Amino acid sequence: MGGHVFEAGAAGLDVPRMSPSIYFALKSYFLTVLKKHYGQVVVPAEAPEKLSYGDIDFLATEPEKSDTQTTVLAIHQSLNAVRHQHHPSDPLVSFAVPYAAIDIRDLNGSEMSTKQRSEIQEAMAAFIATSSHVQIDILHCPTRNNLSYTLLMMSYGDLCSIMGISLRPAGLTFVPNGLAANLDKLDKVRGKPQRLLFSSSVPDILDFLGLDKDIWRHGFMQERDVFNWVTAGRFFVRFDSQTGKDRVKVKNRQMFRRFVEEFLPANPHLGRRWVAREKVLQEAVTRFKKHKELDVIMADATVVRKEIQFWEKVKHLILLEAGNQKETSRAIRALRRWVVMKGSEGQARPIIRSEVELKDDNQPKWTVDSTLTEEELLDWVREHWHVLMSQERLREKEMEALRETVKLTTKGIGKNANEEDTGPRA
Repeated sequence: MGGHVFEAGAAGLDVPRMSPSIYFALKSYFLTVLKKHYGQVVVPAEAPEKLSYGDIDFLATEPEKSDTQTTVLAIHQSLNAVRHQHHPSDPLVSFAVPYAAIDIRDLNGSEMSTKQRSEIQEAMAAFIATSSHVQIDILHCPTRNNLSYTLLMMSYGDLCSIMGISLRPAGLTFVPNGLAANLDKLDKVRGKPQRLLFSSSVPDILDFLGLDKDIWRHGFMQERDVFNWVTAGRFFVRFDSQTGKDRVKVKNRQMFRRFVEEFLPANPHLGRRWVAREKVLQEAVTRFKKHKELDVIMADATVVRKEIQFWEKVKHLILLEAGNQKETSRAIRALRRWVVMKGSEGQARPIIRSEVELKDDNQPKWTVDSTLTEEELLDWVREHWHVLMSQERLREKEMEALRETVKLTTKGIGKNANEEDTGPRA
């Protein structure tokens, strides 16, 4: 998005920015075309007081055609596009439509003044004369509910970024499928950000955040109106520190920069509060009825934490006996790869595999899959790690020999091919 998809390269297209009058006229024009292809099509509300536009963004769901590629080709034809860009796994598709392919008569809405109509006609004529194009971006949403949530995220310029940074101290965040809580205490346990999803319902989200739904529906006339709306939320907290991504946004996003560097300094009284993250989490869990989901996350974290602690003890045990880190690492790999938990009558204990298991997901969780106590497991490790390490060392040597054989074979094939190419010609 942004109007630059088709500009690059020697065959790049001219995609000039649009004035508000041209933008709104074309938005209405293309919206009529796209409604023939989708059950629902909407345009995210524009940032107030915006002076020019690089492209026109649409959100769409329930395509007429079940096959995405068929839909893209049908829209390409309906828009009279000259190019489109789309990856099968990407919900976004961009089209380049020449101004010459747009019927100016369809832009003359009855609500336009004579001055507006004249301005549009002059601008269109200029764009046609320079063989210019307009970029149309369509983001496909899987459901109407997702479309509604995405509309909240994409409307009014940098509003979503402003909401996101101001909710961070409360432990709340926006993810692609809804409002969620950052469970920071579990990040180190799982090795990645842990979040609890609450809801993707826009009315429910705004209600919980204490943001006026009616004002949101009616829209904002001025940028200051957006800022006032955000800061009136019950969880708005003034942020004193910025991440690297925040600083990039301040540099590149004008509306975001004005909020951070102009609006907040001019209103030093706003957001001077402390919010207890745990209290916010519990309130949200109760409000959105997510007790079971949180319990599952916490139980899983407990299992992971216990497993991590067990392997730390294994590492310490082997390191004391092996005396070096390299052998210790190989022994731990062997214990993970060459052991399976088996037994009968409800008992499960470590058994050495006949074949190696290299996939992490298929390797046992020792503290979960075994019925032995931790001390019994450590005794088993102490008794068997030497054998398993030797087994893993042998496997690694065999794999290295195989790689070397393949390398030499490939090299020989290449050499023979070159000799044939440079050989005598009849």
